Amino acid sequence: MFTSVKFRNFKSLRDYTVHLKRTNILVGPNNAGKSSILDAFRILGTAQAFAMRRNPTPLTIGRDTISGYEIPQSQLPISLENIHTDYHSEHETSVTFQIENGNKLQLLFFENSRCVLVADNLGRQIQNTSSYKRNYPLTISIFPTLGPLEEEESPVEPDYLRRWKSTRRSNRLFRNIWYQNRSNFDQFKSLVEETWPGMTISPPERHGFNPA
Repeated sequence: MFTSVKFRNFKSLRDYTVHLKRTNILVGPNNAGKSSILDAFRILGTAQAFAMRRNPTPLTIGRDTISGYEIPQSQLPISLENIHTDYHSEHETSVTFQIENGNKLQLLFFENSRCVLVADNLGRQIQNTSSYKRNYPLTISIFPTLGPLEEEESPVEPDYLRRWKSTRRSNRLFRNIWYQNRSNFDQFKSLVEETWPGMTISPPERHGFNPA
């Protein structure tokens, strides 16, 4: 379980720490930083999946060399164009996740849209995927933001859908999500029709999409 998240120069959160319990509800006015917190977890979810499949590598950060994971920009679920609170700040842009077993995960962001994940195993270095999975047994699932469906929707490639389906674009990809995930559609159909009287749905067909 995550116990805290520390934000440094990240979007609207210049210097902010949120302490977490097993269940947490984010409440606040517009532009308070709620979406920024969720975006950090979205990025971590992608970085976590990346790190669980690869060994860390030596990375050059300024004049220093660290062991970590360079996360491909093409896989990130949000744009890093406006990730920094202040481009001219002397402080780095980072998000540090504290886990209840004492370990930390840190996301570092740089001006050239570079994103790096660093795993701090109580001061010890992670050597391989087995070590990472043992010390960071995390499952991060992002429930997409609710929104109206698009009247017309064009088919997209699996890589594009994988990147954006859990983001704020998810409502624009609703038909693609179920077209490419047919094995779970019956379960979703039952949930909808049992909880929404009078509603019936059928799986999307490619000819029903707006032509690309």
